[in-house]
Amino acid sequence: MEQTKTKLWNKDFTILTIGQMISLIANGILRFALPLHIFLMSGSAELMGRVLALSLIPMAILSPLGGALADRLNKKWIIVFLDFLTAVIILLYLWTLGSLSIVPFTTIALILFSSIKAVMSSTTDACIPFIVPTDELVSANSVNMIVTNLSMLLGPALGGVLLAGFGLEAILIVSGICLILATIMELFLKIPNIKQKSSGNMVKDVLKDMGDCLHFALRKKPIIAKILLIIATTQFTAASIAIGVPVLILQNLGMDERMLGISTGLSAIGGIGGGIMAGILGQKLKIQQSYWTLITKALCIFSLGLVFFLPTPGFLAYSIITASMFVMFGASTIFSIQVAVFVQRSTPTELLGKMMGLIMLVALMALPLGSWGYGFLFEYFGEDPWIILFPAAFLMIIVSLWSMIYFKGLLPESDTDNISDNHQ
Repeated sequence: MEQTKTKLWNKDFTILTIGQMISLIANGILRFALPLHIFLMSGSAELMGRVLALSLIPMAILSPLGGALADRLNKKWIIVFLDFLTAVIILLYLWTLGSLSIVPFTTIALILFSSIKAVMSSTTDACIPFIVPTDELVSANSVNMIVTNLSMLLGPALGGVLLAGFGLEAILIVSGICLILATIMELFLKIPNIKQKSSGNMVKDVLKDMGDCLHFALRKKPIIAKILLIIATTQFTAASIAIGVPVLILQNLGMDERMLGISTGLSAIGGIGGGIMAGILGQKLKIQQSYWTLITKALCIFSLGLVFFLPTPGFLAYSIITASMFVMFGASTIFSIQVAVFVQRSTPTELLGKMMGLIMLVALMALPLGSWGYGFLFEYFGEDPWIILFPAAFLMIIVSLWSMIYFKGLLPESDTDNISDNHQ
């Protein structure tokens, strides 16, 4: 791929970053508030977990398809269309609010929002190598993760405040306005569009592309297959936090949704810190050291279990939960950047969108299973959550040790070797 950009903060990367921040804030508000609205109405953690799981399954299925489309279609117009489509769905949801049953209609809305986010994420990740210099990939991915975590900070915080103070209608209006602004800004993007050979049958081409992507991951670069296995396991375990924290704060500690929104939002600052740290480390950030981030995540989950295993005052328990999430988000961000940069450097240009979609597919196939499973566990063992959290931490430690043993055998220059393989 011919690189024409000479600096990180060029016009296109700046527009993409700001547009995605606005779009992700809106998405974060919706994805936080809608499941929480169901939980508050029903009082059922199992129902919330089931709804989250159902919303993530189509997202998982569409991730590789989105990556394939990103490689074959104009990336700019995919981004513009998806943000506009989300705004239209919000308008329809607002129009039908109160006239249809809330649980099935909210589930459908979440399915659509999650599906759009899947295609959008694959497309955005595939855009980065086209609009920034190769030696700025770590910094660009760090910025991308900072934006993602900033949206996770503002999204839940705004979602909790708006839901508690003004209701669901205010959330839909604010999100819709954000998405319209993002759509207008993204119209000014210029992203190179490299055309690929076509048989004239889009379905056939996309299926072939996905097959080529799997062959590359399993045969040509089997290290990517190992990374996918690690991602699947860690995402499954991370569902214990996604489902557990709302239950722990709202049910076990008896706090309101504002406190949950503040905790979730503050924890995203840890993700921002992780992105900043990754940007500072730059080229020193290697896949070989990724096991440290996984061990850190395991210790964070263990600390949550310890809070409810030992007698702990309510506010102290809340503080430990928030601090653990802060650290866990930072570690997760660094791990995500390590993986993204490695894959972007290792994967041929024509497969990049599909590979990012495959990574998201694996992550999202594990997350709904974890959401459903942990939702069931918290429904029946919610009064003693350490029964759930200690085994989850143990599973994460096993994955950490396995990754340490496997990646330790890689040469430090392997990243550079992969880059050269990419251009042979």
